[in-house]
Amino acid sequence: MRGSPRVGPSGPRPRLFRGCGTHGCDTLWSMKRLGRYVLGRVLGEGGEGRVYEAVLHGPRGLTKAVALKVLHGGSESLRHEARIGGLLRHRNLVDVYEISDDDGQWFCAMELCPGGTLTDHLPLPPRAVVDVGLQVCAALQYAHEALGMIHLDLKPSNLLLSDGVVKVADLGIARADGFQARGDGIGTPGFMAPEQRVGAPVDARTDVYGLGATLRELSSRVDRPIAPTMDTAGIDALSGTPAALPVDRQPTVEHADLMGVIERCIASLPADRWPDMSALAEALGGVHVSGPGLREVVGWKPAPPPEVHRDTNLGPERDAFVGRRDELARLVEGLKRAGLVTLKGPPGIGKSRLASTAARQWRQETGRPAWFCDLREARGLDDLVGVVARALGVPLRRVNPVVQVGHALAGRGAVVVVLDNFEQIRHLAGVVQQWLVGAPESTFRVTSRTPLRLDAERVTEVEALSTSDAVSLLVARAGHRSGGGPGPGHRRGPVARDRAGAKPAPYRRNAARGGTGAGPRRRSGGAG
Repeated sequence: MRGSPRVGPSGPRPRLFRGCGTHGCDTLWSMKRLGRYVLGRVLGEGGEGRVYEAVLHGPRGLTKAVALKVLHGGSESLRHEARIGGLLRHRNLVDVYEISDDDGQWFCAMELCPGGTLTDHLPLPPRAVVDVGLQVCAALQYAHEALGMIHLDLKPSNLLLSDGVVKVADLGIARADGFQARGDGIGTPGFMAPEQRVGAPVDARTDVYGLGATLRELSSRVDRPIAPTMDTAGIDALSGTPAALPVDRQPTVEHADLMGVIERCIASLPADRWPDMSALAEALGGVHVSGPGLREVVGWKPAPPPEVHRDTNLGPERDAFVGRRDELARLVEGLKRAGLVTLKGPPGIGKSRLASTAARQWRQETGRPAWFCDLREARGLDDLVGVVARALGVPLRRVNPVVQVGHALAGRGAVVVVLDNFEQIRHLAGVVQQWLVGAPESTFRVTSRTPLRLDAERVTEVEALSTSDAVSLLVARAGHRSGGGPGPGHRRGPVARDRAGAKPAPYRRNAARGGTGAGPRRRSGGAG
């Protein structure tokens, strides 16, 4: 909530608590309760409210650290943000838990991101800028496809960090299918596309512009944000030409290759920009960059690998598996045959959940080892080998780690390894081929948007859930996300009422696109 303020309509800020000043009494906030939450320190403040570090106190001693956004004024913007956020689940989007009020004071509980915002790390080296761009592209491509959502307020202060992972925050002015727009001309100077500034129609390319302006800001030489003036880069709607950065803010020479991609992002005409986040991600991935990556810049350190191997990292099912019973039975039976099968399908169709559930059932029936390897963040050979080695509990040596993992697999006989989200490292398919040859009893299940194109590969298309199963999944998710019912004294907020009521259009739209029809929580129910 820090950084350049939005422009647009705003109203007076009422007192947050009786007896406090216009913005509340900070001395009282440290121990103040809002509903089930005890407030701590202030994390940030914007034109519409403050964000606090808080602790949820639930039933039976349950506690959970959260970020609590407390509004200065009315609840409409918060309801808007929470209702859209509540329908989206992606590792690069801030999770929304609840919206409610306490004696007329509206608040929203969200995922706590202890790493702060990217404004705390300006400027970033080229490799870190690309890391940020790829993660934001993944989040927004998903949101564009799942809900038709356009963020409209991308900027460094709305990109949070949690364990070295970028989280896109603040959907207060976002637009989405089935939701009323909050108005035209609202946004942050310096990051608004020309069409957004003048109230013209917006689409995914408007967010491409916002991300491009953000990446240019992250690449600039001076450690200070762009001043929020009306003639800053990219909002000169009359001339249609993005304003140049001041001389002292020009990106460094090491960012030169990256700037070609960014300049196309911030083209004045939408037709001249990258058409969507997928195309932008492909362009960013093809740029030769140097310097430390984002996790090195922010000081993130991975957990040490386990010292002894284990037979599985698959825990119990978190909720009911809905639909696909025949398909699941065929997959479990197929796991008895060594080799490689790729589950192919679009994002959100249910590949990951289907593969992990099949592996779990196979292990229950046979007692043999099975592992799930999450490759969402893998970009190179070291990432792939490291993820598989950690799943197996194999400490890697510096010499021939690929061979070392192959020997570990071969020594364990008939095992199942699920390689999830392989599409972004498809160029490493040869490593899987090498493991198959060296461990002929192993069975690999790969989930990917595209096949690996190996000779021994068998491809299974994952289809969308039936309408009846999609409805059942929606009901199951609603019950799962409610946590089994509210705690004592908890007031049922608007999100719960909205979920139980109207606005089915986003679900129907997602189902039509080949999704679950129940919104995008990747590992819940029969889809994800």
